[in-house]
Amino acid sequence: MILVNNTEDKKDGYIRFICISDTHGKTKFEIPDGDVLIHAGDITKNSRMTEFTETIEWLGSLPHKIKIITGGNHDDYLDDTFNFTKHKQTILALMEKHGLTYLEHESYQLPAEFGSLCLFVSPYAPIHLGGAFMLTDMSEIWNTIPDAVDILVTHTPPFGYQDKVTRYDRHVGCQYLMDKIKRIKPRVCVFGHIHESHGYTLDGTLYINACLNNSRYKPVNKPITFDLFQPRKKKVIDWLIYAVLLFLVYLCIHAYNNNIKPTTTTIEDTVKHDKITTQKAYIRYNQKQPTLTFQQDNGTTYMDFPWYQRSHTRPQFRPNIDLLSTDLSAKDRRILLEKAILQAKKLALRKFPAAEYTTIRGTNLTATQTAAFREKLACWTMGQWIRDEQNSFRLKHLQEPIYSSCDRKFYKTHKQSEKREETKYVWKPHSQACSVSRKVSSSHWCKLLKGRNMLLVGDLAHYQYHELFLDTFRDDPTVCFGELNCKDHTICKHKDTRLRYVRNDVLSTIRKFHNRDQGHPLANIVEWPFVSSNMLSSYPILILSRTTQLDDNDVLFTRRLIHTMKIIRETSPDALVIYQSSSIGHPFCQDAERPLPKELSDDELKRLPYGWSEAKRRNAIAKTIVEASGGIYLDLAAMTDLRPDGHIGQGDCLRYCIPGPLDATMQIYYNVFLELEKGA
Repeated sequence: MILVNNTEDKKDGYIRFICISDTHGKTKFEIPDGDVLIHAGDITKNSRMTEFTETIEWLGSLPHKIKIITGGNHDDYLDDTFNFTKHKQTILALMEKHGLTYLEHESYQLPAEFGSLCLFVSPYAPIHLGGAFMLTDMSEIWNTIPDAVDILVTHTPPFGYQDKVTRYDRHVGCQYLMDKIKRIKPRVCVFGHIHESHGYTLDGTLYINACLNNSRYKPVNKPITFDLFQPRKKKVIDWLIYAVLLFLVYLCIHAYNNNIKPTTTTIEDTVKHDKITTQKAYIRYNQKQPTLTFQQDNGTTYMDFPWYQRSHTRPQFRPNIDLLSTDLSAKDRRILLEKAILQAKKLALRKFPAAEYTTIRGTNLTATQTAAFREKLACWTMGQWIRDEQNSFRLKHLQEPIYSSCDRKFYKTHKQSEKREETKYVWKPHSQACSVSRKVSSSHWCKLLKGRNMLLVGDLAHYQYHELFLDTFRDDPTVCFGELNCKDHTICKHKDTRLRYVRNDVLSTIRKFHNRDQGHPLANIVEWPFVSSNMLSSYPILILSRTTQLDDNDVLFTRRLIHTMKIIRETSPDALVIYQSSSIGHPFCQDAERPLPKELSDDELKRLPYGWSEAKRRNAIAKTIVEASGGIYLDLAAMTDLRPDGHIGQGDCLRYCIPGPLDATMQIYYNVFLELEKGA
């Protein structure tokens, strides 16, 4: 029997549970007394240490004998995938000090005095607003919940119970969790996450949404209590069991004393063994974390790449070895690539109809035309750079000064009539059957856009494409106030067509602002999914891109990109999505004097730093997902990877000067829209 929000004194045989959730750093709540306090996650709002400290100290001051707590999507420091190891250790130590039991997707049995009830507590939730402990695929996470659970505590609600987002009038709970609940039938389910659905429902199982903040983060909701009847066994039986256990212990001790063998192990040996074991476990744990590690430079130099004019040391910051395939042979790396493609296709086809793969959303192309277009697109980007000074396409750069640095340096010692060497090359596809139009007409391009605004979403390195588009469409400079605060720019005046650049981590629904650079996210913090619905509706054309820095594994990359495309398709079904492949950088690019005649060998790719060695496989995964969701995959990396020359230099061997090698990519983009118009 269960009594909910019983204000009378607890009856004999009952255990009183106090349920709270989503306190978000606030502590001014009236918490009734009881036996067991349950906090279902979202301890903080912004995952600050001050929020954790104040909340833990407040919870520690409460009189409840047992206090169980888990994390939520706002509690980034507790999620191991975010790599805040030291912060988490500090928080867990503080919880232990104040008598809190932190549980993270694990079982817990209450002491006998509280009926030995079994709880299972988990912080995980499907991606809804983004954050910690959020998974794109929840189909398997609940399999570890045991069948014999009395009280199930999760941060996410199950689908259909206290999980409605009122402003959208839809349920956002987890269907997989609901399926599991139907099978195991716990007596009580406690959760939070959806603030506006605070309350409870008794439907065989008692479902409790214990959020203490409302949808505007106002602390107006009250804790929900329930008294659970769990009669204890009679005392006579308890004593009999105790006597039997004592007798068994006596027999074990007696048998041990009769068979004991001498040992030479000392206390010092034991301590040393425990220390070594702990160190190894710590090392193994950190090896699983997707972070860059620093390796001391030993002064050795190498002739690693064909553009080197002299040998150089290797970069000291390297990705976790567990994320790399550099120890595999070329054959094994090809097999790994093929497996990654198959896995990506399998997961993508679960989310997108098979018909999406044969069409391109935002166009009128038929399945046959789509197949022909994709073949031509691949043909355009497979070629080589030819020195042809007379026919080279050269933009006049009028925007951000950093991209003009090569010109400024060059014209200090050369005449204005001369051209830098890296601007004298043209891109020529291998096949003459797919030649590209070298002339780019901004006025005609505007007609092809038909008034559709473009949103360019990328990382710090992709801001240069914002500059390229503006140089192509406009003949005057614009003001952008930096790449973190870039406004809309009019690129076609006769039809108000606009271009905007937004960085991935600014739009991310899984924001991580903990590593800050003067208040802004660092350039290496890039999370998927990066889209938010209020942005999408204004931009029918989306150009997506991501740098090649390796900070997640293939599975996480695949799931995040699938989720991104799923959100785009749900929010803006007819958006034209163009995904631009990720390019490698070229270490010590100041040595380079000309384009590469062919792509790097597999051995050379494996020597690239920062995880660039895995770019080809990641691009193949992206191509599979984007095309499966009705988008366009544009492999510009096949062109730019051959250009170690023309970079900004001075340590920046990822971005290029303008004019320079990237000018030709505008020709490819222009031809994309020309070709799409043929199928209109």
